[in-house]
Amino acid sequence: MKQRVVEVRPSVFFGTTFLLSWAVWVPLMLIRLGVLPQVIPVSALTPLALPGVLMPCLAATVLTARASGREGVRRLYARLLVWRVGRWWLAVLAVQPAVLLVAAVSYNALGRADEVVPVAGLAVGALATSAVFLLVASTGEEVGWRGLALPALQAQGGPVRASVVLGLVTATWHVPYWVLQGVLADHGPVYLALDYVFVLALTFQLTWLVNHTGGSVLVAVVFHLVFNIVNVTVLPVTASVGAFAMLTALECAIALALLGRLDRQVDDGRPVGAAWSPRAEA
Repeated sequence: MKQRVVEVRPSVFFGTTFLLSWAVWVPLMLIRLGVLPQVIPVSALTPLALPGVLMPCLAATVLTARASGREGVRRLYARLLVWRVGRWWLAVLAVQPAVLLVAAVSYNALGRADEVVPVAGLAVGALATSAVFLLVASTGEEVGWRGLALPALQAQGGPVRASVVLGLVTATWHVPYWVLQGVLADHGPVYLALDYVFVLALTFQLTWLVNHTGGSVLVAVVFHLVFNIVNVTVLPVTASVGAFAMLTALECAIALALLGRLDRQVDDGRPVGAAWSPRAEA
């Protein structure tokens, strides 16, 4: 008989992740806003916030270990090794760079003063450092969001509902991190509202990709990483509110194109690619 694998409730995972991450981020955010004394230089706030990005992974690991022991943790991390996904790698590697490029070109064509300008003269060492930082952050998030939360939510209500819930939760989870990075001070509340829509649109895309690649968390990590590397080190589209709005509109168009297909079921009633669902099994 197989070892019983017990599903971790999404609400417990979300609560644990928020508690751990916000314990790191909220004090730093309050320093940034001037509510707490400026005991830390503003330039040091973002590096100090990195541990908070790892908490979805930590929460998923600890809760899975408590529920299902080593076998559950092994199953969770085994999905980071699912790399034989064929043609889906093209979408994972190429779609977001293309969308960022289209958003930048389209916005610049409007002739606005804050046009998107490619990053110039980035040193190899700085690029490598950014890539490592972003890889750690992407993995720290996706093991929790797509490794634990997505399959658990889909088991309860299907991929569309799961994507809506997960998108809203992850956008809310990011808020203190965005604020301590200066988003509110530099761009105002409109930018935070755009972030919600943007994250929700990307969540639908990630659900589609994960469901069609056998539940690969690696696919989600690479998708997340590719977007961040291009946006941070090559073409900073999200540095401009207007360009970010253009990008968000394009991401929403992609999400809407997938929406009608996302609830397509296979013969046994599970979502496409849902053989990896963490429903309890004997």
